Amino acid sequence: MVFSDTLHYFAHLRFLYWNLCHHFQTLLLEVMVFGTSSTGVDALHRAHHMVRRPDCDAGHHKGSKAQDLAQIIMHNYSSLAEPAPVEVLVEITIQDISDISAITGTFVIDFWISAFGWIVGGLAFDHLDPCRKNLSLDHDMEPRLWSPNVCVVNSKLTKVHDSPKPNILLMIFPNGTVWLNYRVRSEAPCRMDLRTFPLDSIKCTLLLESYSYNSAEVSLRWLEWSPVSTVKDDYNLPDFKMSNMTYDAVTETYTAGLWHRLALKLLYSRSIAEISLRRTKGSELGAAIDKAASIAFPIAFALFNMAYWIYYMSLSSRTRH
Repeated sequence: MVFSDTLHYFAHLRFLYWNLCHHFQTLLLEVMVFGTSSTGVDALHRAHHMVRRPDCDAGHHKGSKAQDLAQIIMHNYSSLAEPAPVEVLVEITIQDISDISAITGTFVIDFWISAFGWIVGGLAFDHLDPCRKNLSLDHDMEPRLWSPNVCVVNSKLTKVHDSPKPNILLMIFPNGTVWLNYRVRSEAPCRMDLRTFPLDSIKCTLLLESYSYNSAEVSLRWLEWSPVSTVKDDYNLPDFKMSNMTYDAVTETYTAGLWHRLALKLLYSRSIAEISLRRTKGSELGAAIDKAASIAFPIAFALFNMAYWIYYMSLSSRTRH
């Protein structure tokens, strides 16, 4: 523990030393150019303004290393949630829908899910590195931060992609706003009614909730603009065609309290053209088999009878002699 505190102390000293040297050089340059006249005093005021907010667009500012900055802000960080209720925004980008199974009543969907919007004051770093626009951290840091634990509550199986490392994006903004993004694959249920086959439709639903926190602790809602986006023109399958996609938000009542629930609903209709094509192919194949059988069977029957009678007659002649 003492060694860790010492490392943190020296890292912090390095930040202070770098900032002091940078701002001292700026002040010294202004004094050398303008002297101590009134113009020089104005230059000092301008330099003082630069101390508070460096000129990040000039390209001369050298920011701190992400690892060092992460060490400093995480030193005194507590993973306890901020004062409730914490407002969490959710956004989904659908990557692919690969399968709808009438046997299991499920569909397989790959998507990116983002949970963001809550501010953790202890993670703010604008006073340490004013020019850094965001801090991206490795997936190893994700378990150390508090998260709303947004999950697919109705899935049979959900897993984070790892190709080769877990596909987790953790981003912190200068004021301490946290952005969490996961690329996941989920197998979720579909509701089917085959009574109107082949004119039936299938509704597949993805339900999102905070598994660990009820509505008194986490306020879960969709992003106001473009909460559900896509990366493909269509998500049609060989047997099904997507006809509608909607989303909504409700509040569910459990024994432990109220939970905010976000729902993504995908409506598929069966592809009549594909079914007709299969039936046409099947009918053509059946007709071809029937035609071949109608020709081959009489010929085979005639050949069998000829062979039988030839054998029978030869056997009879040998018996007489």
